[in-house]
Amino acid sequence: MRENTPSGRRDLMDLMIDLRKEGKAIKRINGATLQLQIDDEMITSQALLFFFAGFEATASSLASILHELVLHPEMQARLYKEICSVSDKYNGVLTFEALADMIYFNMCWTAELSWCTFFGITKYALYSRIPKEL
Repeated sequence: MRENTPSGRRDLMDLMIDLRKEGKAIKRINGATLQLQIDDEMITSQALLFFFAGFEATASSLASILHELVLHPEMQARLYKEICSVSDKYNGVLTFEALADMIYFNMCWTAELSWCTFFGITKYALYSRIPKEL
C-alpha cells in the first residue's frame, strides 16, 4: 500500500488516501447531508471491489483484442515492434509511464473497446444476425 503519501498519479488510490486524511466524505443531496467515514477498511473494500468488478471485463477485452490481432498480422507486427521499442526504453520494466508511451497499443485498445461489448458479443456479430428483409 502507498501508506500515507499519494503517488501523484491522481488515480483511485490517491483519491482514497486524500479522503482518509480528511476522515470522511460529505455529500449534500436535496438538503440532506450524507457522511461516510473513510478508513483503511473502507479503502481496502473499495480496492477489492474495483479489482473483482474489473477482472472479467478486462479478461474479455484482452481476449477480444488478441483475437483481432491474430486476424490482422500486419497490426500484430506493428504492435509487437512498438512493445519491443518501449520495453527497451524502460529496460524491460512495465510501468504506468511505459504503457502511456505505447501509442499504437492505446489506439488498438480504444478501438477494440468501442467495437466489442464486455459480454464478448461484437457489434458485427449482432448486426450480421439481423434479418435483411422481414
